[in-house]
Amino acid sequence: AATLIICNKASALSVSLANGTTAGEFKIFTNKGAGVMTVTPANFSQGTTFALAQHDGCTCIWDGSNWSLVGNQGEVTVA
Repeated sequence: AATLIICNKASALSVSLANGTTAGEFKIFTNKGAGVMTVTPANFSQGTTFALAQHDGCTCIWDGSNWSLVGNQGEVTVA
């Protein structure tokens, strides 16, 4: 339910992202840990998942139907 999601794990981490409740809702993800953080949104306009390496960050916004990446810092891998 939080807007800012900070992950900090030495090994790989999987995070699920439920659908938003209001168009314009946003989430900010940051990965402090050495393990890759893979996020799987319930509905994602750009694929199935995205992954953040250590010290990377990104923002997602809910458009009423899907989450979309609207900004990122560093290396974000979309699959």
